[in-house]
Amino acid sequence: MREGEPKGFLEEKYPDLPKSEEVASAVRRQDRRGGEKVKPQPKEKIEAYLDRLDEVFNPKDPEKRERRVGILKDKLHKLFVIKSEDIPESYFEHQKRIAREQGHGDIEITDEMRKQMADTIIHDQTQSLDVWVDYLGSEDATYPNWLKYFAFRSVTKLSEYDKEKKEFKKRSKGTTAPFPDINREALAYVLDSIEKSHKKEAKDGATDERWGKLLKTANFGKLYAHAIEKITPASQEEKENVQGEWVKYDQGSDAEPLYKSLQGHGTGWCTAGEGVARKQLEAGDFYVFYSNDKKGSNSIPRVAIRMQSGEIAEIRGINADQNLEPSMMEAAKEKMKGLPGAEKYEKRVADMRRLTEIESRFKKMSEIIERGINEEISAREQGRGDVEDGQADKAEESLEKLELTRDELRFLYEVDGQIDGFGYQKDPRIEKLRELRDIVEDLSIIFGCQPNQVALGKNQIRQDTVVYNGEWTPEVLSLLPEGVEHVYERFPDKKPFRRIIKSDDSVRSVDDAKTILRREGWEINASAEGLLGRLLEESAFLNEKQGYEAVIFSARSFGLPEGAEYSDMIIKARELGLDFLPTELVPQLRLQYKDQKNDETFTVAREPIAGSKEAMSMFLLGAGTGGGPRVGLDACQAGYPISLDKLYLFVRVLKPAKK
Repeated sequence: MREGEPKGFLEEKYPDLPKSEEVASAVRRQDRRGGEKVKPQPKEKIEAYLDRLDEVFNPKDPEKRERRVGILKDKLHKLFVIKSEDIPESYFEHQKRIAREQGHGDIEITDEMRKQMADTIIHDQTQSLDVWVDYLGSEDATYPNWLKYFAFRSVTKLSEYDKEKKEFKKRSKGTTAPFPDINREALAYVLDSIEKSHKKEAKDGATDERWGKLLKTANFGKLYAHAIEKITPASQEEKENVQGEWVKYDQGSDAEPLYKSLQGHGTGWCTAGEGVARKQLEAGDFYVFYSNDKKGSNSIPRVAIRMQSGEIAEIRGINADQNLEPSMMEAAKEKMKGLPGAEKYEKRVADMRRLTEIESRFKKMSEIIERGINEEISAREQGRGDVEDGQADKAEESLEKLELTRDELRFLYEVDGQIDGFGYQKDPRIEKLRELRDIVEDLSIIFGCQPNQVALGKNQIRQDTVVYNGEWTPEVLSLLPEGVEHVYERFPDKKPFRRIIKSDDSVRSVDDAKTILRREGWEINASAEGLLGRLLEESAFLNEKQGYEAVIFSARSFGLPEGAEYSDMIIKARELGLDFLPTELVPQLRLQYKDQKNDETFTVAREPIAGSKEAMSMFLLGAGTGGGPRVGLDACQAGYPISLDKLYLFVRVLKPAKK
């Protein structure tokens, strides 16, 4: 039994866990390794599963960890993130009601609008779930694995927090809300208390009768909600005060003064938990900047600098997602100067300064708008005619057109690289500032074209379109002029798959293919190797070099109905000018697509076998057994329906460049 793990906790809480497929898979994996077999008792099976989770999150190789976590996330997304077909009709009716209340009248929600809404819901749920996976699998979460499992499994059953009822709503198959926000301070308070209660130790909060009753039930949702309510964030008045002092907590010192100085202040830092604080002080020194409270005492925690292995490991603030407050940047920068490892944070300081400068200009413009609105309202009430009607509307329009240089826009939209902050997640100011902008104007400046050369949907595509930002379908590809580089499904972070693949003389046999793939560490399994050999023998190798634009679409994006067959998709693809990638270029495709995500797998579409009802084989590109890219086989039964969400790769033959 792992030290600190309460006997039977998970087994009692989740009687289905020892019989689950994920536990059975972990047991089989451990048995295959040889040595002592896993005993059939439930607690032994659960231990094997927890050990497997530890292997996923804590391998020595960082790249291996990234691949394993990516595969795990993909599985979790499929299990817990809502499917587009499960979004209830009531959600869309609610959106129509909101539109009416905002004065937009009765709107018709088109299929394209439904898809965009569904994509947003799925994206937000995926992102909010990933936050929990990333944190619970990080070095900062020093809780035992049984507690991590308990927390994560509980979170997947919770929806948004009801501030009036002070409780979390329950999730269902049709829940459209994201998963709960993660508050590391509240989480530390909950998990610390549960661990102590099962160790029969004295616990903080024992005098809180309600807390004691909740601990006995081990209801995570109610405990987490109660902990959130106990936390009191610093008031705006307290935040405006930047006077204070740095306090150093030495490595190996008693953790109690540190975690008790943080509890109840709403920092969101996991260090407010005793267990985490103790582990962090074992690894290095810890610095906290405390500003003055209303009584003049330095007691409000504002910035934390954690050291590990003799250098800065992380810097956190008390803004959303533990980002630094702009007003505390200078204090953090000055303290960093004298600490080892500060150079790694120089870009973050520069990025946050630049973002704050842009934000300050928006704030000044917002103040002008507010004054304009108040002046117009006052003039109307007094019957004065010296104020022009609609000046507030004009002021709001000016906010969208607040002048930013091309470099500033590329920075704000992260075209040339991410904006690095100090929090766990992206600084929320980035998205808020983007929402205030006119996307068409900004895209035209960023990519150096006219506003009418920016298309936000297929109906706006023209022969001189330079930028496309909208739904990605085969029809859109057929409408776009060849050579358009700037294509997005959602600018700036979601681009569709598009690769230029050129024919050459590097692959003339299966031996060539094996050599070129294995030289780069790519896998090619035996079945795929056999098919590649047969098809290469039949290939009419091109004597002239030819360029192809490789693209990936789901079968659904072709607009096919449920029950459609593979041949239906091929007919539609050809109508839209799509073709098959020549067999000899499959290894080149695998070689060139080095940034494939762990959770992405697609099939290279191939000519159906004429008159055949047998299974046809196609190449499958995805993650291999070690997590790395591979070439495998996929089977398609010619006469049976295809999965509409399955991804297929086609090509568009490029016209030769004019000399």
